[in-house]
Amino acid sequence: MTLTKFIHFIRYLIFSFILKFKNFNHDKSILIFSEARGGSTWLMELLKVIPKTCINWEPLHLKRGVVPASYRFGSRPYLPDNEKNTDYLALFEEIHTLKRANTWTTKLLTYRTLTESNLVITKYVRANLLVPFLLNNFSYKYSPIFLLRHPVDTCISQIKAFENGDFSIQPFGIPDCINNERFYEHYDYIKSLRSKLEQKIAIWCLNNCPTINRIHELDVQIIFYSDLVLNPKLELQKILDSYDINVDGKSLKNLNFAKASRTDFNNELKNLPEEQLYKNFKKLDVETKEKIQNVFDHFEFRLYSAFSPFPAKEKLLA
Repeated sequence: MTLTKFIHFIRYLIFSFILKFKNFNHDKSILIFSEARGGSTWLMELLKVIPKTCINWEPLHLKRGVVPASYRFGSRPYLPDNEKNTDYLALFEEIHTLKRANTWTTKLLTYRTLTESNLVITKYVRANLLVPFLLNNFSYKYSPIFLLRHPVDTCISQIKAFENGDFSIQPFGIPDCINNERFYEHYDYIKSLRSKLEQKIAIWCLNNCPTINRIHELDVQIIFYSDLVLNPKLELQKILDSYDINVDGKSLKNLNFAKASRTDFNNELKNLPEEQLYKNFKKLDVETKEKIQNVFDHFEFRLYSAFSPFPAKEKLLA
């Protein structure tokens, strides 16, 4: 074990001891749902302005998370609304109250925030398909946040961050996980796509469209990344108002809304909000955009177009 890992291990042992005496209320969990590279870290950092909160970091990570491997959840878990497996229900209650944690999920905690906190903010980037299941089985005082970023931006960012910017197409295989029927249903179509970006966006649709198509019946607070970029202060205030949470003016004033998030690995945040929203679209030629639009059309996805970074919000509740 390296010295760094040893230090993290000792740190977590201390956190574990503190957590034995903490009793977070599951009903008061604050949940952020987003796709990976969707802006959730930035939003999470803004929400830390809420007094007495602590961060639960990406508990469903395939390799570093807290889900037992025997559950076979995969990297983008899906559970039906009416799933009543008591082990699954207990798992999420333990996750949201930090009774199930590890060095990864507690990486952003400090001794002070943990001891003083009474609210847990859980940041998910692999749980969008679980939103209906969770809302069908649990009640939350604070409506979960569903953060939406354009799939073109999201998928390009994923390739750059997680695949070293390699846009060459790779063989597509069906994930070995429970409830993976959606991959079988669209396997031939995804195999037929001729670019990695098209395939990534098709998989994005598989993992997001089922929830987005039902968003009007779900008690979630929808935040669009484009709105967050253009006016982060207003979007944060909307969340605080909806939660009926007061934050002192000094704390809000001290927030640096223009600061890049800790996961802006390649320093790609543009200074001007409009540049940030258009940066990827300006690099794509018309033919590529048309192919991406064909993917959207295949999944009957209308919220975003391949030709604009802005959502067609009127389509969300149609």
